Parts: sequence; C-alpha cells; structure tokens
Amino acid sequence: MYAALRAAALAIPWCVAYASVYSNDFVPTATPFWLEVIAVFALGLAQWPLHGFFFGYFYPEIRGKNGLEKGLVFFFTVTVPPLLAHVIFIAKWPPQLFALWIFQSFIQAMVLGLVAGDYLTLRDYGLRWRHLRDVHNFGVLAAYGTSVIAAVAAAIATALASGIGGAFSKLIFP
Repeated sequence: MYAALRAAALAIPWCVAYASVYSNDFVPTATPFWLEVIAVFALGLAQWPLHGFFFGYFYPEIRGKNGLEKGLVFFFTVTVPPLLAHVIFIAKWPPQLFALWIFQSFIQAMVLGLVAGDYLTLRDYGLRWRHLRDVHNFGVLAAYGTSVIAAVAAAIATALASGIGGAFSKLIFP
C-alpha cells in the first residue's frame, strides 16, 4: 500500500501532462473531445497507483539486488509489451503521447525503486534518506551528471543562438 500511495501522489503531474499533450494532438473522432480528455486523464489516474501497488506487492520477487535494479526490471516489464504492440499493430496513440508515457513509466519505476524499495529497507534498519547517497554512490553520479547536463545545456544554447533549433524541431516533430 505504501508504494501505491506514493505512486498516486506522483500521478498528478503525469495526468496533467497526459491531458495537455493529448489536447494538443487531438484528431477529431466521433466521440466528443472533452470525453476523450477525461478518459485519458482517468486512465493515468488509475494506472500509476496500480503500478505502485504491483511494484510494492511483488517487490521481493522482482529480480535485482536493490530498488533501482528492481525498478529497472519493473520498467521493462511494464513498457516492452505495449511498445511491441504499438510498433507491430500501429496503435492509435499519438507518438508524443506514447513517448511521454514511456518516460513517465521510467521515472515512476525509478522513484518507486528508491522510495518504496531502498528507503523502506534502510528505514527498517534505522537509517535515513542521506544514506541512500552512500548506498548508491550518488555523490559520484551527481558530479558526473551535472557535467553531462552542463555540456548538453551549452549545446542547446549554442543551437538556439545560431538559429538551427527550428530545423531540429522540424526533424524530430514533423
């Protein structure tokens, strides 16, 4: 239940993102637009707590040594079948919405792995949040990650300043 409650709290921004992306990519159908947006919102509102419940319930049986590894296994278990179905059967979801769902599933699985997995284990032994940094060696990863983020930000700033950002956006989202 702990994982389901944490996943429900994380569902709110995902649902807002679903509704905004879906409303931008709306293709007229026989159903009213507002009904489709509500259905997509309800799907997001129900799916994320269910992901959290199943992750928490099957946590001991999921392969992996720690919560992050188990979260990664859970992510692939949840996303590979819909991805294959989307590619093979050409689903009706817009590609931006599907890519957003995959990204959200990854973030959700990693957060659940840290919070509902590793943190609860550490808490059972009397340790706190700061010990997650030691367990996963986040200090080294943070230093490496900030240097990568700085390089990517500099490349994006250069691309925008030189005016080629519009060309890339046309390539990615025609």
